Amino acid sequence: MEEKGPSERIVRPYVPDAVATRLVTTLYGLTPTSLHKMNSYDDQNFHVNVQPSSTNQFIPEVWPHGYVLKILNAIDSEEPQHMDGQTELLKHLNGKKIKVNDEEMQFPVPVKNIHGKYWSKEKLHSQLDENLKETKDIPYDYYIVRLLLFVPGKILFQVPYTPSILFEAGMLCGEMNKALEDFWHPSYGKRDLLWRMDNLPKLSELVHVFEDEQKRRIISEVIDAFKTEVLDSLMDLSKGIVHGDFNEQNILTRKRQTEDEVEVTYNVCGVIDVGDSHYGCYAFEVAIGMAYMMIESKVIDPLLAGGHFLAGYLQVRQLTSKEMDVLWICVAARLAQSLTYGWDGYLKDKRNTYLLVTQESGWRIMDKLWATSKADLNTKWKAVIDSYH
Repeated sequence: MEEKGPSERIVRPYVPDAVATRLVTTLYGLTPTSLHKMNSYDDQNFHVNVQPSSTNQFIPEVWPHGYVLKILNAIDSEEPQHMDGQTELLKHLNGKKIKVNDEEMQFPVPVKNIHGKYWSKEKLHSQLDENLKETKDIPYDYYIVRLLLFVPGKILFQVPYTPSILFEAGMLCGEMNKALEDFWHPSYGKRDLLWRMDNLPKLSELVHVFEDEQKRRIISEVIDAFKTEVLDSLMDLSKGIVHGDFNEQNILTRKRQTEDEVEVTYNVCGVIDVGDSHYGCYAFEVAIGMAYMMIESKVIDPLLAGGHFLAGYLQVRQLTSKEMDVLWICVAARLAQSLTYGWDGYLKDKRNTYLLVTQESGWRIMDKLWATSKADLNTKWKAVIDSYH
């Protein structure tokens, strides 16, 4: 197959239900009874329910909640060593028995295929072209396939963003960072993700995707401020293994049990998708969480939503004065990444409407954040933090 350039290559695999069913059956010895396609940025994920029997010696007992079949995008599939690191990271997190408010948190558990491996590389079509009559002519690529135990719960995106659940989300982020302080795998020493926040200057190459001049101006200003405020003092920011994408689609919740049941509330109960985990700055990790808590906040002022997340994190793990000082620009940096890469990705593959999720609300928050001074933001966040003491 002719190799496509970066701007042409469709990295997201084309996986119809029939192909997903075949992968589960042939690779994992399970018989699917239902498939539900899950949201994903550039991978393909399915929640798969199966019959209660298995022909896989490594699955002696079928998981009653089903499984998540993950087919990684073509780019991540080129670096299989990271799958081994992520597998060990998930084992580590599950072994830590992390708790938030006395509730044990849940994380995905990797499942071995019939060959005793946690992943395999499969040849799959990369797109559907109805003009091509011969299957052999349809473009293909090689993708990593994995299976994980499905973790039940509602993603945070689907529940009200109350101060209490934002605070708990911050606590969970802090607990994960603490739990991973004694974790290491060689693959994490080699990983250079495009989405790493210290790669923000690369956004300059994509500013042109926005037709709106004001959007181009804001993204450019964020990049320049980030270079000055953050990149020039990276050595002052503490580092460790971080989740890397602590957002509303990856945080799980469940309904809180109340005696009167007059008001439905939720608690955090787990985290999924460690695909962007890497060795990076803790300040970036916190800023990522704050940014995504702001984007979909409709219950309270979005800028304050980030403060509640930050307050929860600080309840568990402290940040230095320098780390606190750069949070405002790091939040803006993550918004810039999400908006730019999301829009660029959609223009390349308009089938993936999930990439539009953050565009409207994301730009609304970006405009509001960028119009607020650093001093005013820090004052707002400090007031929220102080309210918990």
